[in-house]
Amino acid sequence: MADARRLPLLKLMAPAFAKFPPYTGQEPPDDYLNKVIQSWAYLEGHMTVLENANAGNFVNTVKCNILKSMMGGKYVPVLANNNLEVGNPAINSPDTLQAWMRAKYQQEIVGNQQSAIQRLTQEKYQLYDTSDTYETRVRPLLLGVADNDMQVIGFFKSHLMGNFYTWMRIANPAGINAFFTELKKIWLEHAPNLNEAPIIPQSVFPISDTQKMINETLAKQKSNYDAEIEKLRKEVQSSKAQKTQTPVPQTVEPVRQPRAPLSNLNTKKDYETYYLAKHIND
Repeated sequence: MADARRLPLLKLMAPAFAKFPPYTGQEPPDDYLNKVIQSWAYLEGHMTVLENANAGNFVNTVKCNILKSMMGGKYVPVLANNNLEVGNPAINSPDTLQAWMRAKYQQEIVGNQQSAIQRLTQEKYQLYDTSDTYETRVRPLLLGVADNDMQVIGFFKSHLMGNFYTWMRIANPAGINAFFTELKKIWLEHAPNLNEAPIIPQSVFPISDTQKMINETLAKQKSNYDAEIEKLRKEVQSSKAQKTQTPVPQTVEPVRQPRAPLSNLNTKKDYETYYLAKHIND
């Protein structure tokens, strides 16, 4: 009977739910749940009327079961109790489901709390950040962290620079949620203008002294430049001289050929006398 009374409301909610893919960890659970719950906000009055007329028709357990049906991937099945939190509390309302999704998301995406805190210490509030982009980036690292964790709040303060850091120290937020609220307020009041031309500080030296320093620096640079050019020129000339140097000609003495014996040598004794005399002359 209760199902029949809920059916008209569920039919009204169906088109809104069709816009959301199953939750598989594609974004922080808070973002996903906030969008889903916001999509049925215009029906909250009808839910209250139905619940008042018939107790139990649209209690938190019913809403929780609707949200459970939108889980997917590693987030199904959703157990009856949250075994990722101390005390193993029951998952029977949107809030308790959200607590389980946070713990599951941290386990699957971020890692354990120790590694999440380590990553948190490496974060910085960048010049291009807004309060929203910064919060979106660091919020997933806070799953399971108490709102009044002063160490984490100290990490957040250390992420800020310049006036943002000074103003946040003055505000001295007592909790993590208060920190993000104060950061949004500071950003709205003092948002940096990235298109504004940077302010160039004036020199602490008189103009004449500054010009003298510039001239001396330029003269020194020119002297160094001329010395390098002269050194390079000498190296090039030396290299050319080595390549064009004429080799010293070597004198090769011709091999002395023995003269042929005279044609008037007829006897063996004539030949012996000829060669003996030639040997003595040589």
